Amino acid sequence: MKIAEARDEMVDHVEQARNSLSRCINNPAFVDRFYDLFMTSSEEIRKKFADTDFDRQKRMLQDSLFVMMASAGATSGAAYKELSKLGERHSRNQRDIKPELYDVWLECLMKAVAENDPEFVPGVETAWRESLKAGIDFLKSKY
Repeated sequence: MKIAEARDEMVDHVEQARNSLSRCINNPAFVDRFYDLFMTSSEEIRKKFADTDFDRQKRMLQDSLFVMMASAGATSGAAYKELSKLGERHSRNQRDIKPELYDVWLECLMKAVAENDPEFVPGVETAWRESLKAGIDFLKSKY
């Protein structure tokens, strides 16, 4: 696949994922369902959120998803700077989020998307995964 074709495909994935995210966010149950899934996935994750202000956390999740999609494949710009800050906050030096927890996070997110996006189809899931892959890989690398 040529570079231009790969870039166009990524743009299509990001657009499809952003549209899905917008639909999900319009459903008040989406973020709550994600955190229900995520918090019940492991004791380690529950402990990480023990003293969390969930109203703030829910807003941060939504913002982070948009940042990760906006920065897909980027190495500069405002979204990349925000992703870099997110990476530092989640590193072993601050919140100590181990790389393998991002895989759990993604699976819980995909389940919440599937349950809350009325237009969810396998292609939407692919779009989400492709749109978030670079951001997740970046965050893992900052551990």
